[in-house]
Amino acid sequence: MTQEEYSSFYDSIDFMEGALNVYRTKNYIVRQELSIENIEGKTVIFSRDTFFKKTQKRNEAFEFIYCFRNADEAEGKRVPATATTRKYVD
Repeated sequence: MTQEEYSSFYDSIDFMEGALNVYRTKNYIVRQELSIENIEGKTVIFSRDTFFKKTQKRNEAFEFIYCFRNADEAEGKRVPATATTRKYVD
Protein backbone atom coordinates (compact mmCIF):
# COMPACT_ATOMS: atom_id res chain seq x y z
CA MET A 1 0.00 0.00 0.00
CA THR A 2 1.43 3.36 -1.00
CA GLN A 3 1.51 6.36 1.35
CA GLU A 4 -1.25 8.01 -0.69
CA GLU A 5 -3.43 4.86 -0.58
CA TYR A 6 -2.84 4.52 3.17
CA SER A 7 -3.75 8.17 3.81
CA SER A 8 -6.91 7.85 1.73
CA PHE A 9 -7.83 4.60 3.47
CA TYR A 10 -7.23 5.98 6.99
CA ASP A 11 -9.08 9.25 6.28
CA SER A 12 -12.14 7.28 5.18
CA ILE A 13 -12.47 5.38 8.47
CA ASP A 14 -15.36 7.16 10.17
CA PHE A 15 -15.28 5.21 13.43
CA MET A 16 -11.76 6.42 14.30
CA GLU A 17 -12.50 10.16 14.26
CA GLY A 18 -12.24 11.48 17.83
CA ALA A 19 -12.10 7.99 19.32
CA LEU A 20 -10.36 7.28 22.61
CA ASN A 21 -11.49 3.64 22.51
CA VAL A 22 -12.90 1.41 19.77
CA TYR A 23 -14.41 -2.04 20.16
CA ARG A 24 -16.69 -4.43 18.28
CA THR A 25 -19.98 -6.05 19.13
CA LYS A 26 -21.85 -8.63 17.05
CA ASN A 27 -23.41 -6.00 14.75
CA TYR A 28 -21.51 -2.78 15.42
CA ILE A 29 -18.12 -1.15 15.68
CA VAL A 30 -18.33 1.27 18.60
CA ARG A 31 -16.40 4.52 18.96
CA GLN A 32 -16.13 5.67 22.56
CA GLU A 33 -15.32 9.30 23.31
CA LEU A 34 -14.61 9.92 27.00
CA SER A 35 -14.44 13.00 29.19
CA ILE A 36 -13.87 13.42 32.91
CA GLU A 37 -15.55 16.24 34.79
CA ASN A 38 -15.84 17.41 38.36
CA ILE A 39 -19.49 18.10 39.22
CA GLU A 40 -20.22 19.37 42.71
CA GLY A 41 -17.04 17.79 44.04
CA LYS A 42 -17.68 14.40 42.39
CA THR A 43 -15.71 12.97 39.50
CA VAL A 44 -17.95 11.91 36.63
CA ILE A 45 -16.83 9.98 33.56
CA PHE A 46 -18.95 10.69 30.49
CA SER A 47 -18.95 8.35 27.51
CA ARG A 48 -20.35 9.40 24.14
CA ASP A 49 -20.74 6.14 22.22
CA THR A 50 -21.36 6.00 18.49
CA PHE A 51 -22.44 2.63 17.12
CA PHE A 52 -21.42 2.18 13.47
CA LYS A 53 -23.26 -0.60 11.66
CA LYS A 54 -20.73 -3.25 10.62
CA THR A 55 -19.99 -3.19 6.91
CA GLN A 56 -17.32 -5.11 5.04
CA LYS A 57 -15.24 -1.92 4.65
CA ARG A 58 -15.49 -0.97 8.34
CA ASN A 59 -14.77 -4.50 9.48
CA GLU A 60 -11.69 -4.73 7.22
CA ALA A 61 -10.49 -1.36 8.51
CA PHE A 62 -10.93 -2.51 12.12
CA GLU A 63 -8.96 -5.68 11.37
CA PHE A 64 -6.19 -3.67 9.71
CA ILE A 65 -5.89 -1.08 12.49
CA TYR A 66 -6.05 -3.54 15.38
CA CYS A 67 -4.10 -6.44 13.86
CA PHE A 68 -1.57 -6.15 16.72
CA ARG A 69 -4.14 -7.14 19.38
CA ASN A 70 -3.77 -10.68 20.67
CA ALA A 71 -6.68 -13.14 20.33
CA ASP A 72 -8.05 -12.38 23.82
CA GLU A 73 -8.23 -8.65 23.06
CA ALA A 74 -9.18 -8.81 19.37
CA GLU A 75 -12.65 -7.31 19.79
CA GLY A 76 -11.63 -4.67 22.33
CA LYS A 77 -13.54 -3.75 25.47
CA ARG A 78 -15.74 -0.90 26.58
CA VAL A 79 -14.30 1.50 29.16
CA PRO A 80 -16.80 1.83 32.04
CA ALA A 81 -18.37 5.26 32.52
CA THR A 82 -20.70 7.00 34.96
CA ALA A 83 -22.98 8.39 32.23
CA THR A 84 -23.43 7.34 28.60
CA THR A 85 -25.11 8.60 25.45
CA ARG A 86 -25.61 6.50 22.32
CA LYS A 87 -25.86 7.37 18.64
CA TYR A 88 -26.36 4.90 15.79
CA VAL A 89 -24.92 5.29 12.28
CA ASP A 90 -25.73 3.08 9.27
